[in-house]
Amino acid sequence: MIMTAQQFAERYMPPGWYLDARGTLCLNLGRYLLCVFQNSDDDELNLTVDTLSPEGFYDCNVEWETPKSESKMMELMGRFTLKYAQKED
Repeated sequence: MIMTAQQFAERYMPPGWYLDARGTLCLNLGRYLLCVFQNSDDDELNLTVDTLSPEGFYDCNVEWETPKSESKMMELMGRFTLKYAQKED
């Protein structure tokens, strides 16, 4: 699945997600930031979950996945959204 996060967003923009200034598709869930981006190493779309460091930056990686299809990406985005939204309770 080689496409940019912006191309993916144009097709499938889920509610609550947004494109940031770098062209990364993001969902902010308080302590967690979910990001879909095109990896510069292999040009594939990746989905990461980062949490806040003690300094207040989203730079502590919790999960990193590279789904092989658009449907798998949508499935994973939904699963991670539910998983990390529940952690905010």
